[in-house]
Amino acid sequence: ALEGTDRNAPAWRSLGAAEGSDWMWWFGDTYFSAQADEFDRLFRMHLINAYQFAGHPVPSALRLPIRRSEVAWPT
Repeated sequence: ALEGTDRNAPAWRSLGAAEGSDWMWWFGDTYFSAQADEFDRLFRMHLINAYQFAGHPVPSALRLPIRRSEVAWPT
């Protein structure tokens, strides 16, 4: 296992949680979920945790939602 007794085990677990999921296909237009915002938040949380556990600065982009609401302009 990558983790072993490594001091970075929590970072590896968080990264694995982000990589080993179906997060990415929720961001496309093919699928719809009423929980898309929650999936977005959880995915980013796992990545933020990985950075923090590894002792690295968290990229500011991870603080912003990946999935943005589309604005419907009146025509």
